[in-house]
Amino acid sequence: MVYRIEIGLKDKVPDARGRSVIHKAKNSLGLNLEECKTRDVYKVSAEINSNEAEKIKDSFTDSVIAQSSLGKLAYEGVFNWCIEISFKPGVTDNIGRTARGALEEIVGRSLEWEEQVFTSIQYFITGQLSYNDIKSLGY
Repeated sequence: MVYRIEIGLKDKVPDARGRSVIHKAKNSLGLNLEECKTRDVYKVSAEINSNEAEKIKDSFTDSVIAQSSLGKLAYEGVFNWCIEISFKPGVTDNIGRTARGALEEIVGRSLEWEEQVFTSIQYFITGQLSYNDIKSLGY
């Protein structure tokens, strides 16, 4: 079974990663982003049940600063673009590898080779940007 876990910062928590994207977009590409908020996404492909998936979600979430959901996490606010960036096949996903180790601890067994955790980051971008601007930002 595949479970998708989305983890985003709570409303009042500053998004340093998002601010870094705004700064880099301006300085490197000359793009003016009004706002950028980010989320972590974990795709868990393993033989686990929904109770175990819920435990995994809770373990991956710092409940003081973040909120999470199995599946799609509702987005509070408005954005113009959403980009989700994952690792290409064959590129080491160190966070996914670490999450896989945590998953083994949570379920109490060694995982089969096929059971994996893949990560990505979602970027919710606000600003007057064209499709080509977003494409260059995504690269």
